[in-house]
Amino acid sequence: MDLLIKNGRLVLAHEIVMADLLIECGKISRIEESINLNSIPRIDAEGAFVMAAGIDPHVHLSLPTPKGYSSDDFHSGSQAALAGGTTCFIDFVTPEKGENLKTAFLKRKAEVRHCYCDFAFHMSIVEWRDEIPDEMEVCVNELGITSFKTYLAYQKTVGISFELLEKTMNAAKNLNVSVTIHAELGNEIDQMRSEAIAAGQIENSFHAKTRPDFTEYKAVEKVIELVKKTQCETYIVHVSTAESLKKIQQANQDGIPIYAETCPQYFTFNDSVYAKEKSQSNGFVMSPPIRSEENRKGILNGIIQKQVLAIGTDHCPFSTQQKNAADNFSEIPNGAGGIQHRLALVHAAFVHTNQLSMIEFSKVISAQAAQFFRLENKGEIRIDFDADLVILKPVSESIGQQKLYSKSDIDIYANEMIYAKPAIVIKGGYIVFQNDQLSEKPPRGKYIHRK
Repeated sequence: MDLLIKNGRLVLAHEIVMADLLIECGKISRIEESINLNSIPRIDAEGAFVMAAGIDPHVHLSLPTPKGYSSDDFHSGSQAALAGGTTCFIDFVTPEKGENLKTAFLKRKAEVRHCYCDFAFHMSIVEWRDEIPDEMEVCVNELGITSFKTYLAYQKTVGISFELLEKTMNAAKNLNVSVTIHAELGNEIDQMRSEAIAAGQIENSFHAKTRPDFTEYKAVEKVIELVKKTQCETYIVHVSTAESLKKIQQANQDGIPIYAETCPQYFTFNDSVYAKEKSQSNGFVMSPPIRSEENRKGILNGIIQKQVLAIGTDHCPFSTQQKNAADNFSEIPNGAGGIQHRLALVHAAFVHTNQLSMIEFSKVISAQAAQFFRLENKGEIRIDFDADLVILKPVSESIGQQKLYSKSDIDIYANEMIYAKPAIVIKGGYIVFQNDQLSEKPPRGKYIHRK
């Protein structure tokens, strides 16, 4: 579709310019001080900020758990994403033990129906077999997967040892692709959880107490040594402690290719949420857990100090019924939603408070994830890039005043104030969200084959 945006404050990679932007065939074709074409539809941005749409590098849609699937599938999750200004996300393929990686990919891709956003997958490595390096090569060369996910937590299910992580990193390095890591000491956590439950310590506060800070930053320390040894490009997901960020930043300054992601929950809340009534605190049971106020401030400052490559969501909401069905903290399905609120939350915490510029905001919301994860022609306003754009409007309201597109009935951010949100969202040149409503256009999400 062709579209002309007039009078926008365009957030480019290195500057903000007052200009017009022309979209042709779903791509950005011209950026000029004044473009006058009467033959195509136009939007008068009226001096509003126009930026590249969001890219969320970390979501879990249709995630199976012992308590049932997570609330959002690719249909509702992508609707929530669009409403929040995100037009592209990366989900996961998680093979069964013994399952060929390509087979797992094809099954997972077949689960994607009626998706409104473009999407890619990280491939999870949950075991080591002699065939894994060859299967990883197929993922890279045939399936368009350039990032592999590993878990150091969850040792009884998908977690792997540091020894197997090193093998995965060597294989990824040989293929010139990256590894993403959930960095928590799984064996230590499992032991603490078992001891707590045996002692009758089943309240939600023990979810955090059995995953203390050191279980993350000690895992990060060990990962840094492996990155130094293998030189595999590595991305630590959902960093939740200030100490982890410091260690990653120092390693990065020393030339070690390791980078950090965090999520809004870790700079928005502190562990006082676990002192709430069980019905309220259940929504905050996630891994890693919400940390102390000191850690919250540390994550906040780390983002300001450019220690974070990207801000994802780890979007994985469940229903009140699923969360409340558990007898103790260890049985509560882990996760919360956030994909609809990410841009607004990051803007409120950093741009509204003059801690980040709009250019820096765009980098952690979109550009740097696009670059790191090889999402070609996405993440920036640039000629020939995909016309995935957000026009922001100023507001002063709580998140709870918005229409929620997630199918979950829990919104941990409902009481948070925001000061900007999408007025118009454009994906591939089509207006997909306007006037606080999704358009009635059919879903046009496509799989992104990365190289």
